[in-house]
Amino acid sequence: DCVVGRSSKRWEKSPRRLFFTWVSPDGNLIAGGVFDGHGGLNGKTASEASTAAALAWFERNWPTARSWSEEKWSKELKKLFYSLHQEIARQFLEKHAGSGEHGRLAIDPKFIVRKSNGYPVHGGTTATVVVLIQDDSGQKRLICANVGDSDAILVSHPKQAMSLARRSAATPALETDLNAHTSESNEWIHLSEDHGPDSAREWQRIRELDAADFPTKLLFVYDKPNVFRKYECPQVFLETGVKDAKFVENPWGNDLRPTNVRYDAAVYAVTPYGVSTDVTCIAMTRSLGDFYAHQFGLTWEPHVSVVRIADDPPPTPSDIDQTESIADTFSRSQCVLMVFGIAGALKIFRLF
Repeated sequence: DCVVGRSSKRWEKSPRRLFFTWVSPDGNLIAGGVFDGHGGLNGKTASEASTAAALAWFERNWPTARSWSEEKWSKELKKLFYSLHQEIARQFLEKHAGSGEHGRLAIDPKFIVRKSNGYPVHGGTTATVVVLIQDDSGQKRLICANVGDSDAILVSHPKQAMSLARRSAATPALETDLNAHTSESNEWIHLSEDHGPDSAREWQRIRELDAADFPTKLLFVYDKPNVFRKYECPQVFLETGVKDAKFVENPWGNDLRPTNVRYDAAVYAVTPYGVSTDVTCIAMTRSLGDFYAHQFGLTWEPHVSVVRIADDPPPTPSDIDQTESIADTFSRSQCVLMVFGIAGALKIFRLF
C-alpha cells in the first residue's frame, strides 16, 4: 500500500500548495493532506506552518488515535485545525518580526494579526486532511476533515464495486451527505465539503450566527467586471436561501465574470458597506488564517466526514486531494476518469 500526491504547480517559484503523506510505523494508520495557501508569501507561510504542525500531530497521536471512536476523531480533528489556525498566527508574528514592510505585528483581542498601522495581515490556507485507519478486525474507516475548497474524493477501482457503509460522525447531517456527494454509479464519493460563497449551507450557517457576536456578516456575491465595491455586486442567494434564478439561468447575459475555464460564475464572500480597515473579499467561507475575516463569519472549524469501508468485496480506493489546478478545469467525474487513465498507464491501481 502507498499514498501519492503532488504539491504544487511547476511554475510557482515559492510553492504555497503543499501536500503531505504520513504512515504509522505499524502501517495501520495512513494520512494525507493538502494545504493550498493564498495571499502571496503569507499564504506560503500558512501552508508551510500547517503542514509541519499536522505531521507533528500525527507523530504524537498515532499510538492512541487508531482506537478513537468516530466522535473522538471529529473532536480531535477540530482541535487540530484550531491549533493550526493558532500556529499560523504565531508564524506570521515570527516571520515579520522587525519587518520594514509591516513593522511590529501584534494580535488584537479579536485574534486578528495586525500591522503597526492597524491594518490586518492578509493570508491563509485551505486545509484537507484524510486519514485511513484499519482496526484489529481489519475493518477500515476513512475520515476526512476540511476547510475551504481543496477537494478529497474517494474513487473505487473501475472494475470493482465499492462497498461502503453510510457516513457517520458528529453531526446528523452527515447521514444524508453520502447520497448528495456520490456519483450515480457509486464510482466516487466527495469526502470533503465545498466551503464557498455558492454553498447554500454556508449561506445559512453565516445567516444564523448570533448578531450579538457577529453584528456585521459576510455577503455572498457574484463577481462583475468593473465593479470595484464588491458589495455592490448582485447577491448569490435571495432572502429565502434560494439562488437568484436570473443569474443561474443566464449568467453571461447578466454580465457575470467566469472564475475558471469551465465557466463557473465567480463568487466571493465580501464585507458590506461601512467596513473600512478590515475589508474582506475572499473566495471561500472557511479557512485557516485570514484572521481579519473571522469576525464576519469566516471560520477555521472543519467539516468532518467518516466512511466505513466494508471488507466484502475488498475495495481498491484512491484518495485524491485536488487543488484548483485540476478542479477548476474538469468536473469531478472527468477527474476520476483521468486518474484511472494515468493509473492504468503506470499500472498503479491501489493507492491505499
